[in-house]
Amino acid sequence: MKVMGKFVKFYVGLMFGIVAAACDYQGQPEPPNGIIKETMTVEYDFISGFDAGSDNRAFPEIRDNVKKAFMETGTNFLPCRDDAHTLSYYVAGSPNSRFPNNDTDLRNYAKNNRNAVNGTYMNYHYLSVNYFAPNAGGLFAPGGAIGGPNNQTPTPVDERYTFLFWGDILTFISNPTTIRQLAVLVSAHELGHQRIGLTHWDLFPIFHNNPAQPQCAMREDFNFVPMTPIDYRLNPVLCSDADAVNTNSCRDWLKQANP
Repeated sequence: MKVMGKFVKFYVGLMFGIVAAACDYQGQPEPPNGIIKETMTVEYDFISGFDAGSDNRAFPEIRDNVKKAFMETGTNFLPCRDDAHTLSYYVAGSPNSRFPNNDTDLRNYAKNNRNAVNGTYMNYHYLSVNYFAPNAGGLFAPGGAIGGPNNQTPTPVDERYTFLFWGDILTFISNPTTIRQLAVLVSAHELGHQRIGLTHWDLFPIFHNNPAQPQCAMREDFNFVPMTPIDYRLNPVLCSDADAVNTNSCRDWLKQANP
């Protein structure tokens, strides 16, 4: 179960075969439905050599398609800012050091690498880094995020984080198309956890239009789902519904979210 301070990981089976942006990117038009609860501003930082935002194996799909997924929920998504900076290795001076599977350590690292402008942080934090410790032991977790109580935004703001383990993705996967697919999907999934504690629909179908839409980005078992004509890994969807109940789909929760 996802609780405050819990590190929520996205595991992928090896049979399977991410929000970075150029900060001068002007973005897409505002969503047509006009339902914008707030602007979702995301600080983007990276370790030198592991900048998914400038890697042509993932760009521009991460930038454009993750942004599109959130804008379709009525969220004005701004995926970067101009002072994105280079991060240190987890162990300073050690390029092969791995980030630990420990929420406290990850939160502290993210918090210590937050940038405030005039004393104000951006709402969310996205870090493109190298390696995650469990991935050295046969598992493959390409990303992870802080998890709040179900369907609540984690607080405080300076301790929020989403990690993309870019070095591990490039180690485990060689196919450029699959790299892009996974980076986009994991980015949308993990930012959903950070944004408002979105749950895994596999575990909490009641929060995901029960039963959930098969393409919902918040499912954990994407690698076992057949491909569709429109590749939902490159075009992630946050599930929606057409009823008047405002608590049983990803889009319902996102439209209620506060900063």
